Amino acid sequence: MAFDRGAPALPLIVGSTVVDSAGQKIGVLSEVGESYFKVDVHMARDFWLPVDLVDTFDEDMIRLTVTEHDLETHRLNSGAEQLPAAELDGTVGPEDLVSPTERMEAAKVEYLERPHQL
Repeated sequence: MAFDRGAPALPLIVGSTVVDSAGQKIGVLSEVGESYFKVDVHMARDFWLPVDLVDTFDEDMIRLTVTEHDLETHRLNSGAEQLPAAELDGTVGPEDLVSPTERMEAAKVEYLERPHQL
């Protein structure tokens, strides 16, 4: 079933298998927001994607417009309801592209650079 990408919300079904453009399984749809949906990934961290990445869908499967490799640039750690209004246009900010390890290292450097009393 094809759809109009200009539509504000899609009738995606929780439990549908999410596959990339090559048909490789990514995970299972676990939540649906107005502009984003959450993918439950087996043995990995779940993530949110903008609905404009959906190419086709039916009751059982959602096919994306990108490959699994290209998903990294689109993944979000939180849904649209938790993002600032400026980010609701589907763009990914720099903070979304930073891995948890990089964030932790940056926090460590910031902490060590602060003056401390002995």
